[in-house]
Amino acid sequence: MNINKIIFIYIIVLPLSLFSQQFTEKVFQQLYTVSYFESISFFGNGNKIIYTVSSPNFEKNKYTNTLWMKDLTSGSPASKINLKDGSYSSLTASNDGKNIYFLSNVNGNGNQVYFYSLNDGTLQQITNSPKSIQKYIFSNTFDKLYYLAEDTLSSGEKNVLEKKQDGYFWEENKKFNSIYELNLTTKKTTKLTFGYNIKSFTLSHNGKYIGVLGTTDANISTENTTEVYLYDVQGKTTKRLTRNNIIERQLSWSENDDYLLFISAANENLEPYYQETIFKLNLNGEKPINLLPTFQYQVIKYDIEPTSKSIIFIANKGLTQQLFKLNINDGTVNELTDYKGVVKNFLINNVSSKIVLQISDPYTPDVLAIGQIGKWDFKILQKFATSWLDLNPNINKSLLPKYQPIEWFSTDGTKIQGIVILPANFDRTKPYPLIVELHGGPNGSYQLIYSQHWSTLPQLLTSNGYIILQVNYRGSAGYGNSFMRGIINNFFELGTEDILSGVNFLIETGIADKNKLALIGYSAGAHFTNWIITQTNIFKAAISIAGMSNWISFYAQTEVPYLREIWFNSTPYDNYEKWFSQSPIKYAKNITTPTLFVGGELDKRVPLTQSLEMWKALNRLNIPTHLLVFPRESHSIEELSHQYQLIKNEIEWINKFLRE
Repeated sequence: MNINKIIFIYIIVLPLSLFSQQFTEKVFQQLYTVSYFESISFFGNGNKIIYTVSSPNFEKNKYTNTLWMKDLTSGSPASKINLKDGSYSSLTASNDGKNIYFLSNVNGNGNQVYFYSLNDGTLQQITNSPKSIQKYIFSNTFDKLYYLAEDTLSSGEKNVLEKKQDGYFWEENKKFNSIYELNLTTKKTTKLTFGYNIKSFTLSHNGKYIGVLGTTDANISTENTTEVYLYDVQGKTTKRLTRNNIIERQLSWSENDDYLLFISAANENLEPYYQETIFKLNLNGEKPINLLPTFQYQVIKYDIEPTSKSIIFIANKGLTQQLFKLNINDGTVNELTDYKGVVKNFLINNVSSKIVLQISDPYTPDVLAIGQIGKWDFKILQKFATSWLDLNPNINKSLLPKYQPIEWFSTDGTKIQGIVILPANFDRTKPYPLIVELHGGPNGSYQLIYSQHWSTLPQLLTSNGYIILQVNYRGSAGYGNSFMRGIINNFFELGTEDILSGVNFLIETGIADKNKLALIGYSAGAHFTNWIITQTNIFKAAISIAGMSNWISFYAQTEVPYLREIWFNSTPYDNYEKWFSQSPIKYAKNITTPTLFVGGELDKRVPLTQSLEMWKALNRLNIPTHLLVFPRESHSIEELSHQYQLIKNEIEWINKFLRE
C-alpha cells in the first residue's frame, strides 16, 4: 500500500480541529515518507551488499523493514528480496554467497535466526529458542551457531514472574541472558554460560574463544559491574580478564586473535564518565590500555582495517560526526572526512577493498556512499564514491528549513555551539518567535543531520513560523572531557547559563522575539526544562518529555541510578540536602510557565511518576498544564499513532501560548 495514501487517509478521517491552523500538511507527509538504512552487510566476495530499509508502516503502526541487495560492480539498481514487510536485523551472508541470515519475528515467536536462499527463494527458521534471540554468530565453517538469549523459566518461576499470582522478591525478579551453542548438524542446543548475565559476545577468528561482556547481576542498574571474560570453546572454561567499575561495549578481536578491543566511557585510569574511547585488552588480564589518551572527541563505532594495521572509527565532534584512522603501531590519528553533516555508519571489506559510508545532513535523510579502501581521500565525497544509494531522491528540499551552526560565549566565557534552524522563507528584517530545544543524555549533542526524531520537530515548527535554537549545553559530548563533565557536582548550573546566554544572543541579534519564547526538552533536556521554568519566567510555554522532578525519588525509581551517583559524587543518603537543592520540585512554587508534560506509561529510565510530580505541582498552583501519557511506551515513543498525537499536541500547545 502506498504510504502517501495511508497518511492522506489519516489526515482526512481525523477532525480538522485536531490540527492548528498553521499545521503544514505537506511537511507532515514528507516527514513520514522518509526511509532509512538499518542493517547493512557485505555479501559473498564483497562486491555486493545486503541491507534493510526501515519505513513507516501505518497499517502496523510502526516502522517495518524490507530486505534489499545491491551489486556494487554494475550500474543496475538494487533489487528487493521477496519477503513481507517486517522486522529484519543482524544481516549475515554465507561464505558461498547463496544464503542470507538474519534475526526476525516473522513467525510471531520472538526473534529467531532465519536463512533465505537466493537460489530457490525459500525462507527457513534455524533456531527455536523459547526466548527472543538478541545476537548470533556463526562459526567460520558454518557448522555451529552461537546465540544470546534470556534464560528460560522453570514452571515455578513462570507462576511467580509471568502470572504474578504470588508474592515475589523485587531484587530477584530478573533473569540472566546466556550464550547457547546450536550444532547445525546434530540440531543439539547446549547452554555455555552459567552464573553470568551476558550483555554481548564475540567469537575469535579461529573459533577457539568467545570474548564475553557479562556481569553476575541481571539488574540493569548495576550494568557498570560488567566485565570482560574469556570463554574457552573446547575446554568449556571461563576466565575473567577485567576488574573495574566501567561499562565495556563493542567487544571485538584483533586480526590475529592476540588481544581484544572495546569501547568504554572512561579515561586511562579506568575512571567512569568520560567521553567514550577505544581500549586494548591483552588476554593475560593486564590493565586495559586507552589507545586514544589525548583524543578530544567521543568515539561512536570502530572496525579494524587489517591491511594497514589501522583502526577506522567514527567520532562525535559536537555538530558533526567524522571518520578517523588510528595507526595501531605508532598511535597517530588522521581525520579522513570533512563532511558538513554526520557519518552515521561505515563498513569495510578487505576482500573487495570496498568501504561503505552511511551519511546524512540537514537536507539529505540517508545515503550510502560506496568506494575503495585505498582511496582514503574522503574530503570530497563526490570524488571518493564510485556509486551512491539514495533512499529519498525525491525529497522536496524547498520545504526544508535552513540550518545554521552558531557559537556564543556563556557567562563564564566558555564557547558554546548550537544550531539555529530557520524557516525556508526566513525574513531577516523581523524577529521570530523562538523555540529552544534541549537534547537528552545529557552527553548527547545536536548535529547537522536530517531530523525525523519524534522529540524534535524542525520541519513542522519552522513551517509554522518559528525559529529553533538547539543548544549543545555543558554536559554534551563532542567537546572534550572537561566540557562533558561540567555537570558533575552541580548538574544544572553551567548548562542553564549556556542555554539562557544562547537565547539572549539570538534576541540581541534581532532574529528572536523576546516576548515569544518556548522551551522543549527530552530526557536530560527535560530535566533542564523542569529546572529552568523554576528559575525564570521568560518562556511563555514549555514541553517536558520524560523529565525528572525530584533527584531523591528518581534515584530509587530509575533503572540506572549509578549515573546519578557520578553526577552528585554521592548518594542521596550521603547528602540529602545537596540532592534536593538541585531538584526542580523544590522550587515549583516559582513556576509561571504553562507546561505540557509527556511520559511513557512503561518508562523505566525516567518513570512517569517524575512527570506526575511536576504536573501535580502546576495543577495545584493553577498554572496551565497537561500530563500526556502514552500506554505501552517506555522511554521512547515508538508507535506511529502516538508520535502523531504527540506532534499534534506539541504544535497546539506552542501555538496556544505564543500566538496569543
